[in-house]
Amino acid sequence: MSMAGRIASNRGVNKVVASIFGLWLRFAWLTSRRDADGWDDVARLIDRHGAVIIVCWHQRIMLTPWMFDLKHAPCLSLTSTGHAGRLVGWIHRHFGMGTVPMPKKSSGAGQMRQVLTLLRGGTSIGISPDGPRGPARVAKPTPIQWARASQAPIVVFTYAGSRV
Repeated sequence: MSMAGRIASNRGVNKVVASIFGLWLRFAWLTSRRDADGWDDVARLIDRHGAVIIVCWHQRIMLTPWMFDLKHAPCLSLTSTGHAGRLVGWIHRHFGMGTVPMPKKSSGAGQMRQVLTLLRGGTSIGISPDGPRGPARVAKPTPIQWARASQAPIVVFTYAGSRV
């Protein structure tokens, strides 16, 4: 493994980088004005169905820690097992979210069963339907398949910025 690979795989380095990103995200959140729509509807869906599947384009992952109210219900995000996916997982854990790592080179059948079990048990799941390998903003059928199998509704989240 190359030096860059060893650094990127280092648990301590990932924690430090995630903490820096987390501090920056908290600063950006605290110094920004925002409007949020739909939180009450999401809470009603969770109360009715127990969990939701949160869908957000891969490009929008950075601010996902604020796309779900963890005080209302638990939520886990799906992450890849690659370097960037592990870093996103550390950032999400920095904000109190758990992750479900999805392996790159296997079918992921065990993780799929785990996701369906979590959804049926009342834990919401966040996923980027276009995934890390793209193509960007072209959704794969996975969230729809999970919604059918678990009877959990799909909630689409996004955000936009001006004067950034």
